[in-house]
Amino acid sequence: MTRTRVPARIGLLGNPSDGYGGRVIACTVDQLAATVEVEPHDGWVVGGVESTPVDGDVTARSDVASPEPGAFADIAELAECCRRFRDGGAHGFASGAELLAAAVVAFAASASGATDDAPLRPCRLGAVTSIPRQVGLSGSSAVVIGALVGLADVRGTVLDPVELARLALVAESEVLGITAGPQDRVVQAHGGAMDMDFATPWRADGYRRLDAGRLPPLVLAWQRGPGQPSAVVHGDVRARWERGDPLVRRTIAAFAVLADRGAAALREGDVAMLADLVDEAWELRTRIWDLAPVDVELVAVGRSVDAGVSLAGSGGAVVAVPRDGDAAQVVAAYRAAGHDALVVHAGAPTDRGPRPLRDDVRPVILAAGFGSRLAPIAPPSRSSRSATGRSWGTWCTASMRSGSVRRPSW
Repeated sequence: MTRTRVPARIGLLGNPSDGYGGRVIACTVDQLAATVEVEPHDGWVVGGVESTPVDGDVTARSDVASPEPGAFADIAELAECCRRFRDGGAHGFASGAELLAAAVVAFAASASGATDDAPLRPCRLGAVTSIPRQVGLSGSSAVVIGALVGLADVRGTVLDPVELARLALVAESEVLGITAGPQDRVVQAHGGAMDMDFATPWRADGYRRLDAGRLPPLVLAWQRGPGQPSAVVHGDVRARWERGDPLVRRTIAAFAVLADRGAAALREGDVAMLADLVDEAWELRTRIWDLAPVDVELVAVGRSVDAGVSLAGSGGAVVAVPRDGDAAQVVAAYRAAGHDALVVHAGAPTDRGPRPLRDDVRPVILAAGFGSRLAPIAPPSRSSRSATGRSWGTWCTASMRSGSVRRPSW
């Protein structure tokens, strides 16, 4: 069995210009992560994603229970499950099962064009996560990347970080039809802190590692309920961008400039400048986006204790830079206001992206109850399947849609 741990990410500066050919500084958050299990099996079995506590008193919450695993006859049936989601107008709320299925479909398509003869063996997949859902911390891409790393390991191959990020974006944007950009996947595929130039897509020389040790104390805070999916947040701005709206074009260009200035501030250790730039990023957001009241409140709480604050992603979470370095005071302010918060530990960088784990993660997964979720669900009897003409995978998909099997949304 292969286990891969992939941390959450926060956009520090430049986000969301990555979707418009801009430049972004982002880092991974070591305390929040998804761990994906992939194991060779005699057929394809795809489970859900179980939520787990993090950091003792902060919890990744889910409003509904994860589904039990469902069996699929082949990759074509997995692809059909994804197609139904894509065509169903779900606005980006993909379940863990759909994310894992999309990873298999994207990896299988990539593997079919490989020069080696290694077959893609059927596997069973599932995951646990401590990343809060739907608050812009890349919980969905963490699941997809973990699955891709595991599938590659089972096949005896290793995906380089750029290819891993590209495949993860394919899984979400093309296989599932979810609005997404490259930034999340690139920084999660590398780990640590990254300065990423997206003027030319998927060029390794456009992604530069930063020394995470030079980051000042950062605080991540988020709302205690799900936010809006990216498709809703970015829909109007994307349409205006494509029409050539001058205000949108100028604002997106300004986001990219912030990233360049931020890289200089990090090199020089200028915390005050970095905090000012983060505040400026929020002001740019207010120019062209309709902001949710909870996001406005999250920014106000951080600014009340003299921190520079802006959104960490598409909405629902913020990153704060304390000007005086007192991160504990900022965390206390957020918790007093009823939000969750923690001091960020940037994830350790790697040379080849997230690595499969084999021994040290097992107690965490078993404690979360994931081991019991690997047992396949009891599908309809063969006689009833014959009567209805539905396969296991089709039954699983229909059950998720009807609500007889409940699932979490990201």
